[in-house]
Amino acid sequence: MHNIDKLVVFIQAFTIENLHILEVYLADLLIQGGYGVMHLFPPGIDLPTAPDIRGLIREGENRGMRFVYCKTKDEYLHWLAKANLMITTAPSANSALLLEATSLGVTSLAPCCGDYPNLLPSTCLYRPFNLNHILHLASSHN
Repeated sequence: MHNIDKLVVFIQAFTIENLHILEVYLADLLIQGGYGVMHLFPPGIDLPTAPDIRGLIREGENRGMRFVYCKTKDEYLHWLAKANLMITTAPSANSALLLEATSLGVTSLAPCCGDYPNLLPSTCLYRPFNLNHILHLASSHN
């Protein structure tokens, strides 16, 4: 399996706590910069049904973002392995997600708060809510 050049994935839960609005806005900026962007839903995650979240997913799709609902762990790892960047907007770390991405050769970018500084090198940490910094880090890891 090889990475697809300039493919960015988001893999945290698509919720307000994980700043899903920021994710969609960032995805739009990345797409404008020539990136492919997808949000991966691992197996066992139910499709969001809340109208506001469904509306935000439609907005992301309208801007060119793909939302992939994986039925199996193998399918999830298949898509994750194709990415060269994984960006999380979640304020707290899910170390299992970071380890999965890293083990597949995917560079992870995360905010420089919570547990992330203990899990990632400083070159992969961005200032929270700073879209310009995230875009700069994304371009430096391609």
